[in-house]
Amino acid sequence: MSNAPKTTPSGKLVLIVTVNVKPGKEGIATEALKVNQEHANSDEAPGIHTFRLTRRLDSNGSFLPAFVIFEEYASVAALKEQLTSPGFQRFVKTLKENDVVDGEMKVEYLDGINLNLNLSIMARNRTGEYEATPGKIYEIEE
Repeated sequence: MSNAPKTTPSGKLVLIVTVNVKPGKEGIATEALKVNQEHANSDEAPGIHTFRLTRRLDSNGSFLPAFVIFEEYASVAALKEQLTSPGFQRFVKTLKENDVVDGEMKVEYLDGINLNLNLSIMARNRTGEYEATPGKIYEIEE
């Protein structure tokens, strides 16, 4: 992951990581990835907003030997912190010691886009007419 951007326009960083696994190594990969996911979702990794582990499927819905991980970081610095964390280092060690990965892991770097939405709520006012008021919270009466 040495080609990670130094910064992003939004300040956030999103990764899509594809790990192709050697035949017969799917169980080891699954367990190692679950441990990594538990670490990423713990208080030990506050800079990780999202860590979602998925697995590729064929047209019949059967698992393929490929995992795709969606990761969202608060910043590039949060990614660097994760890469040096004991949890991530254990994950890498397990994959290497068990010769799990088929080829290279593919890492795509994306910027998180912030959408500022101005939401208006439509509700019936006391006279029975509908009105839109941004950010106003209404009590629902039956």
